Amino acid sequence: RRHLVGAVVVVVDREGVILAEGYGYADLDQQTPVRPDHTTFRVASVSKLFTTTAVMQLVERGSVDLDRELSAYVEGVEFPHRDEQPITPRHLLTHSSGVSEGFIGSLARTREEWLSLRESMGRGLPAPFAPAGKIISYANYGIGLAGLLVESVSGRPFHETVSREILQPLGMTRSSFGMEPAVLDGLAQGYVFASGAQRRIPVDFLNNPASGGLVTTGLDMARFLRVFLNGGEVDG
Repeated sequence: RRHLVGAVVVVVDREGVILAEGYGYADLDQQTPVRPDHTTFRVASVSKLFTTTAVMQLVERGSVDLDRELSAYVEGVEFPHRDEQPITPRHLLTHSSGVSEGFIGSLARTREEWLSLRESMGRGLPAPFAPAGKIISYANYGIGLAGLLVESVSGRPFHETVSREILQPLGMTRSSFGMEPAVLDGLAQGYVFASGAQRRIPVDFLNNPASGGLVTTGLDMARFLRVFLNGGEVDG
């Protein structure tokens, strides 16, 4: 009924992977089947779990205070606020920064047009609609700022920090926020069903990858799930 071209299903528990299956095609034109270990998917807002995990790693290490003003960590960005209530990392992680959502200019058509996270976030915050901490409102922009916080405190680009601190230690070798050719090789292509046929959608580049830019496989995601089920440890 949904005219889905392909999907991956992975089920885990604390001990390991119970089920890992690919269905349909990663590339309909080439008849490339979906493989749980190889086919990479863009997982959209599931990416936020990795960004917030990276922030909390810095909190655990004492490098970030959740209730300190965000401007103390991130330089070069003006943070507008209302009623003298500054934005803090806690506000970003709880979607309560009071900053409006903004999508214009959020995508690039080519790698050459792709903005860095700092460039994207630094082009001017959307206007605040409420004092920080007063209203919970789902905000991609806020998680983008959380990614910029990770980048600023670590001293490395956001995607490199997440790779070094989360993806590599977990052995998530087919995962990245960087849209590198290695993870795009095998990317499940996007299609929209219109006028009785599947029409392929070109790959685009998200200027705010911290909110939705992760590319990963079903079995890589299984390792991330298992580390949380086991309180921070997987396979030793």
